[in-house]
Amino acid sequence: MNAIGTTYFQIGQYQSSMQYLNRAVVLAKQVNAPDQLKKSYETLYSIYDKIGPMKKAYQYYQLYSEAKDSLMNSHESKKIADIVINHEIIQKQRVIELLEKEKTIANLNLEKQNLQTKVLYAIGILSTVMILFLYSYNRRIHKNKILVEQKNHELNLLNEELNLKVSEIQLLSGLLPICANCKKIRDDNGAWEQMELYITKHSEAKFSHGICPDCMKSLYGKVFTKQKET
Repeated sequence: MNAIGTTYFQIGQYQSSMQYLNRAVVLAKQVNAPDQLKKSYETLYSIYDKIGPMKKAYQYYQLYSEAKDSLMNSHESKKIADIVINHEIIQKQRVIELLEKEKTIANLNLEKQNLQTKVLYAIGILSTVMILFLYSYNRRIHKNKILVEQKNHELNLLNEELNLKVSEIQLLSGLLPICANCKKIRDDNGAWEQMELYITKHSEAKFSHGICPDCMKSLYGKVFTKQKET
């Protein structure tokens, strides 16, 4: 409509132009087309500015100015709205990026904590194994030490017993002064003791008294001879 009205205006058919322009005004208001409304008012102002009355021209000029200002305000508002929207979008993107970054950092911290937990758990297990191993090893060493001490004690006892035996043997070794008549033996202090008593003191030998056949004949031969004769 607006284009047809403008065409009629250009060829000088003002009445036809006004008819189409008035329809264009109504349609522009219905569809909320401020730019088309501004163009219609501008052409109507130009028509009345040529053919009169000037009052009508002034009225349409005011309508044209208001539509123009409204359109400019609308454009400015749209620009401002676009700027605000873009700013909000940028801010939201920054917030999203920040949240993603924080999420990434949180995940990394969680992975780090999990790794630290696993490492501490492994160290705990290894420490427990080492403690058990050292405890078992120390027990074996302690047992072996006790066993060695027991063996050493037994060996010392055997050595002492052997030394005692050797001492006893050594006590009876060498030249012993003995009486040719009574058979007493002189000790280291110069005292004379019966041979049986001396040997008993200086060894583990024990004596049981008896008489040999030769002594039996020499001492009691006459008694046995008389018994045979009777």
